[in-house]
Amino acid sequence: MLELVFGIIWIVFAGIISSTFLFIENVPFFVIIMMIIFAIIGLYLIVVGAKKIIKNSKTNKYGLECFGIVRGIKPTGAYVNKQPLYKAKVEIVKPNTLQLELCSEDIGTNFNKYPVNSFIKCKYYKGDINIICMVEQDDIPGDPKKLLIPYNSFNSSSSGYCDLTFSEDRQTVTIDGETYIKK
Repeated sequence: MLELVFGIIWIVFAGIISSTFLFIENVPFFVIIMMIIFAIIGLYLIVVGAKKIIKNSKTNKYGLECFGIVRGIKPTGAYVNKQPLYKAKVEIVKPNTLQLELCSEDIGTNFNKYPVNSFIKCKYYKGDINIICMVEQDDIPGDPKKLLIPYNSFNSSSSGYCDLTFSEDRQTVTIDGETYIKK
């Protein structure tokens, strides 16, 4: 969604700037090229955002309910109002085959919304998940419950994810069992 909104804003901005050059007779060639590049970037962002929205709506419409466990939280590198956006790595039990699959889902700016090793209910469709809510381990039916085992410490060296928990006052952070204090 963020890409779609940003792409629309980008196109509107490029359109406003480009329209100012309509009244100039001899527009430099590099300005025309720059406006074309701005338009291409905006269209790219719109297409990427639209694909994400379509994928999520298909998952909501056609997806099957399944259960999973959060294995890690990772910043996406994007920011909204100076707040980092996070992505959760979720190990789910595929509803039809009862096989484990690792998926990822954007969870917004609240990194503690789905803590590591928390159980979730979600919808799964063609490799994509949409998280519905957190559940207790006792609420998970038999076969998925046997497959979803919480880890004491998740090894993040190969995946880029880590067991990350911030304190309420954001003065300490625990990464893979090690607590660090903000100075």
